[in-house]
Amino acid sequence: MKLDFSNAFNTLRRDSMLEAVAVSLPHLMPFALSSYAEPSILWLGENTISSEEGVQQGDPLGPLFFCVTIQPLLANSGCEFVAGYLDDIGLGDDVSKLGTNIRALEAKARLIGLSLNYSKCEVLGNDCSDQLIWSSLSLSFTHTKPEDAVFLGSPRSAA
Repeated sequence: MKLDFSNAFNTLRRDSMLEAVAVSLPHLMPFALSSYAEPSILWLGENTISSEEGVQQGDPLGPLFFCVTIQPLLANSGCEFVAGYLDDIGLGDDVSKLGTNIRALEAKARLIGLSLNYSKCEVLGNDCSDQLIWSSLSLSFTHTKPEDAVFLGSPRSAA
């Protein structure tokens, strides 16, 4: 399955990000605090907008800070297969386990400011018995045929 978080880089809670940086990258904490401890002021003509969540676009360490914040979600997903590149996440396991794991991951993601965009999440290659189990989970993800599946910009299988 492929997961998509709505507006992930802009909604990540900065306090969660700073905690993750403190644990995983303590040597970068001074930089992180100077960039994210206080809201950033964005200028829009003569108007200003207070940017209080997420990493700043153009920050060269923003993707790293995002990744160290979501890494525990992935590491503790309980799934047999876990792959990710920035905010593109792939999980794989028995369908019966995925429902429980997705619900747990979704709840933990909400705590750090992220929410799944169900319309962009995909289930790949369920057979008939898996589709019955998946339907019972009430997760309205898009079903994608294996031959149409793309992950991280690459086809999942040769057509």
